[in-house]
Parts: sequence; C-alpha cells; structure tokens
Amino acid sequence: MRLSAGLSQRRVAQVAGLSQTRVSRIEQALEAPARIDELAAVCATPEYQERIKANAKNEKTLMAMDPKDYIAKMRRWCELFEAGANHPVMGITPEQMASLKVPAVIIPGNDLTHASAAGVTAHQQFKGSELHKLPIQDQDVPLIPYPDWAPYEEEIVRVFLDFMRRHGAETKGAAAS
Repeated sequence: MRLSAGLSQRRVAQVAGLSQTRVSRIEQALEAPARIDELAAVCATPEYQERIKANAKNEKTLMAMDPKDYIAKMRRWCELFEAGANHPVMGITPEQMASLKVPAVIIPGNDLTHASAAGVTAHQQFKGSELHKLPIQDQDVPLIPYPDWAPYEEEIVRVFLDFMRRHGAETKGAAAS
C-alpha cells in the first residue's frame, strides 16, 4: 500500500516534523533508489532546502551519509509512519494518548497536514490536556507556510508561557519524587 493512498489527510496530525509532503518525497526516493546515489538530488528538494537554509550543516551531514544508509533510514521511517498514519495523532494510538499523564497544551493547525479536527480529537483522547484554538479557519491546502503563522506567534508564545508557568511547579515536584 502506498502511504499517500492510506492516509486520510483531514485526520492526520504531524508528529516529530514528518508531514505527508515529506513522506511523498521519501516514497519517491524509495521507488527510485538510483536517484539518490548522489544525495545532492535529495538536498535539492524544497523540503530539504528549507532545512539547509535554516542550518547549512544539514547539507554537509546529509551529503556525508552513505546512500544505502539513507535509504534504510527512510524505509524505517516510512514503516513507522504507515503503522500509525491513520491515528488522529500520527504514530500514537488512542490508548497511548489516554494513558499519558503529563501536562499538555494542544494548539490545532488548520491545513491538511495539521488538521484542526485531529487537534480536537487529540485533546479529547489526552485526558487533562488543554486545548487552545487560534482564530483561524481550516484551509484546503497541504501545508500552510511558516511565514503565514507570523500573526499568531505572539499568541502561541503567550499560551505556552502561561502553560509552563502554571505547570512548572507541578513538573518540578514530579521530578523530585
């Protein structure tokens, strides 16, 4: 089964930075391993260019990898991705979500990669979590670019800082016991 065929885009949330767009790139690489004999082709993709622009060391690290090791790692990530792709929070079963006993704040996204419905479902499954909805509307686009989030950065920071202030003593107490 191809990953993209098995995903319900409106239900999938992003975990650990792996989105469907990136998985599609991984699939392409796995289907045509000869394309990445020179890892420069991988570095040239828009997703990797974004990471390289943020930190030039990323390109050196990737270019230093053995292509076979890269393929093996991408295959493993795809297996993990597929195994949990149909959960509201990718890679975490509803039972695992319900078992979490740590403070959490959930801020749903609004694109097909970070569906607001998945954020609400995660909040419902994660007992004791807090839900904060930004004043945004769902959009029928694969991924909203980071710069488009700029108007909400102050609110997101305020929500996280408030959350950490309220739960900081609680976390320190738990660590001490």
